[in-house]
Amino acid sequence: MYHRFVLLANPTDGSASLSWRAKCALENLGHTVFWFDSQRHPFLFSKDGEAADITPLARFLERQQPDGLIVADGVLLTEAQRNEAMSLASSMIVMTLDELCDRPLIDDTYLATPLANTIAYPPRLICLQDATPKRIEALRTLAPTAKELKLPIRCTGEGWPKEWQTDKSLWNGFVYTSRSAVAQVHFTGEGAAPQENLSLLTEADGAPVILWDETSENGAPAAERALRDLVAKGLPLQSRRLAAWRDSGADFPTLETAISSAIDRLEKPEPGRSGLSGTGSPRTIISILGYFGMGNYGDELILDTLDERIRAAVEGSSVVAVSENPQHTLVERGIYAITLKDIIAVDRALAYSSAALVVAGLLFDQGIRWTAGKAETFTSARVSDIPGIVAYASLAAANDTPVVFHGIGAGPLEVLDGRQLVKLMGRQGALFTPRDRETGDLIRSCGVPASQVIEGADTIFLTADETAEPPQPAATSDAPQLPVAISLREYENTPADFPARMAHALDIVAEAHPDARFAFCILDPGDRALAEKVIAVATCKQQCSIQDYGNDLSALTAFLKGARAGFSMRYHSALVISAAGIPCVGMDYLPKVAALYEDLGIADLLVPPTATAEQCATALRSALENADAWHATLCAHIAPLQAASHRAFDLLLERIENTRPAKSGIIPAEFFLNSRPFSHRRTANLEKSLAETKAERDALKAECAQKDKEIAALKKQMKEASTSRKRTPRSIFRAVKRRTAGK
Repeated sequence: MYHRFVLLANPTDGSASLSWRAKCALENLGHTVFWFDSQRHPFLFSKDGEAADITPLARFLERQQPDGLIVADGVLLTEAQRNEAMSLASSMIVMTLDELCDRPLIDDTYLATPLANTIAYPPRLICLQDATPKRIEALRTLAPTAKELKLPIRCTGEGWPKEWQTDKSLWNGFVYTSRSAVAQVHFTGEGAAPQENLSLLTEADGAPVILWDETSENGAPAAERALRDLVAKGLPLQSRRLAAWRDSGADFPTLETAISSAIDRLEKPEPGRSGLSGTGSPRTIISILGYFGMGNYGDELILDTLDERIRAAVEGSSVVAVSENPQHTLVERGIYAITLKDIIAVDRALAYSSAALVVAGLLFDQGIRWTAGKAETFTSARVSDIPGIVAYASLAAANDTPVVFHGIGAGPLEVLDGRQLVKLMGRQGALFTPRDRETGDLIRSCGVPASQVIEGADTIFLTADETAEPPQPAATSDAPQLPVAISLREYENTPADFPARMAHALDIVAEAHPDARFAFCILDPGDRALAEKVIAVATCKQQCSIQDYGNDLSALTAFLKGARAGFSMRYHSALVISAAGIPCVGMDYLPKVAALYEDLGIADLLVPPTATAEQCATALRSALENADAWHATLCAHIAPLQAASHRAFDLLLERIENTRPAKSGIIPAEFFLNSRPFSHRRTANLEKSLAETKAERDALKAECAQKDKEIAALKKQMKEASTSRKRTPRSIFRAVKRRTAGK
């Protein structure tokens, strides 16, 4: 069986930490691991990284229903937290990493993993402990011998001289240090813990330990003899160490074997205890890039829909969202997320992914005006807009992961660089299933082969009702109220007096339909201010309200589908309302809106951004008063859009099925010098540096204040001196005058 695990960890040795190696081993066995550490997810951990908070994971555990939760690296969960976690995921088992790795073992996969950039790390002598004056002096006595043997000394702890320190900003510096070590010096004696900072992985590497008794005068000669002896033996290094372990006949299982055996035991527990549940299919990961995590209704709804549909269609599958705000996506949507800025995590996710999706209306180049254009994809500048999408798609291609622009919307594409970048993604083999005909034409016009642009529709049509119910009759004085969903947004091509125009339009409709109730729906946090401006100006403000469901997508969707009509400047509110067979007036502020209304057959309900109040009111009255006719038109156009959406989804599933066998087991990996998925020590150093900088700033402020006082005192003296000089001539003149008068 295959399982989906949540792993809470606080690693200190980067990829040489047992928790990270266990994660890799589980993935090599075909399992899925949702990794949470205090570096990427500080909101889940206490400051020291030891105590975890389950509460932010509530939505995630409830939605994903993982099979097991593992805590590692000293991370603690209280009994109440364990019970809370298991109540959210009913069949989940909570365990420690010790239960999986409870015996001596050899991590042969780690030992056999190639080292990239090894020229930067020649064979060396290492020490993993923190410095003390006595230890520094001890290593100085050994330094001439190490130099003679061409072994640089490298220390990973705190307080060592600069020439011996490893670069702690590099996440895998420890990996290189231990893998290329001829030996490690370990100080023992009074005040030194027997296993202080001694990594189990270093022992598994086969790097011998030279014990140095700090209380003995023979420590230095003994260490020197041991070091010369080890070098004389020509100890096997790196990949040859694995063969040495195997030839030694040591009866140690591999890490994968040990973990597999532990999982087998957990699947068949003792009587009275629940077993580890799972599926018959190995891991399948699908990465999805979009404008997620910012509270925008349409983008959040698309991610929510795809996560549910993919997991239902593909056994053993999980979604990784590439989000603008991973914390929001995790906490509010219950979907595991990373950010495009964490390119190392994106690379690893794509290595395991059976498909890389780009969704929603991201292919427009208005944003490219504040980027470096296509040059940005090949520089160290911040990736954004289309260049960021290209970086994601290119990295997917480098990982042999098919890229699908699913239900994508495009336009405008007016900037040459934007069009060239779309063409580049086409050359890399990306498949486009655009959400409307105009987007398809626009993508083909960029030079993407027609065979890679397949007719599709918006993802929301996957959830549209097969048969939309006709609207209720228009309200009378004795009938129920008429709910009208209003969705407005600030946009650059609307006139300055738009709030007044909109308010007047609603007043006109309210006069014709006294039972109309205008509900301003907040689909994005920025929508509220404009809604409040319109209500403040409207005469019919007693018929107006604000509907803000926050992050509750289901409640907002249900409200939109329950409206009698709509007026929308938000693409996805218009889409959800119209897909339910309800007429919705739209505002043509972007080409994608015009394309949607054309596909829905209701282009006559579209008004320009400069529309007068009367034009807006006329369109909204038509939606209310001719609801039956609009409903019939919508139903005739919705069916083919639903079919196109399902065809596009089937194409996506086909690519996933074709790719997933190659992505279900061991994924080749290397250790690179500049990779940094962990940077705990770097973070600690930065915090220390920040504290020192603040102290320097405060000292400079105090010094400046003192200088200001001195300057003020000097100015006062100068002023007094100036006054004195001005008075002196007058006094001399008076004295001379008196003397002259006396003569």
